[in-house]
Amino acid sequence: MQPPDYDKISALTDKSVSPTFHATQRKQIRKFQRLISFGKKRMDRASRNTSTNKGNNDDMKKANSVVNLSQRQLSKTESNVLALGMNFATTPSKIPVEEFIQSIEPSIHKMDKEKADNIRIQIHQVLKHSKPPKSNITRLEHQAINSLRNDSSIHILKADKGNAIVIMDRTEYDHKVQDILNTDTYTCLKKNPIPAVERKVAAKLLSLNRSSALPTPLYRHLRPSSSKCPRFFG
Repeated sequence: MQPPDYDKISALTDKSVSPTFHATQRKQIRKFQRLISFGKKRMDRASRNTSTNKGNNDDMKKANSVVNLSQRQLSKTESNVLALGMNFATTPSKIPVEEFIQSIEPSIHKMDKEKADNIRIQIHQVLKHSKPPKSNITRLEHQAINSLRNDSSIHILKADKGNAIVIMDRTEYDHKVQDILNTDTYTCLKKNPIPAVERKVAAKLLSLNRSSALPTPLYRHLRPSSSKCPRFFG
């Protein structure tokens, strides 16, 4: 949906909604707000459990989960945010309306027009009255994340084994990567061989399917598509 279309629907909705729709709207808003409240309570419980679990052992775990091999001296706050892990996500500062619309549109695109428009209207009303969740990090932690992100002299990565987060000097990291690439383990390809391999595999699977040796559901599951050539990741 293009922004002008969204604005048009928004304007029409505000003028034409009925009392019945207002009741439905309030119900949907309450559901959405309960979900946000439930998620916040879960995060609060998890935060309390983390802060009280095993006392001093918690600091030991954090120290063991962050390995600083760089020349940069990490502050306690920086160490704490790094110890949260690479999969930790901060709460958004605003409701991502555009992302919601983009993710929902493909699902309702093939629906009956009236039904799809009704869903769009309800979603618009819910998003219009929703507020972003409370931040799950402090202001100092936010500053620490930005400081680490903007430091081009270091490289932060996850260790090969375990859940440790490793901080290395960028120059040393680049040197180690180049040493690995200079061995016989990796070869620079002149041409991507994956499309040819994919065609051969697909042709063989199709042959097995046509000879009744491979059931159609399994054939569709095994048939490769959009395959990618393996790449080096440091």
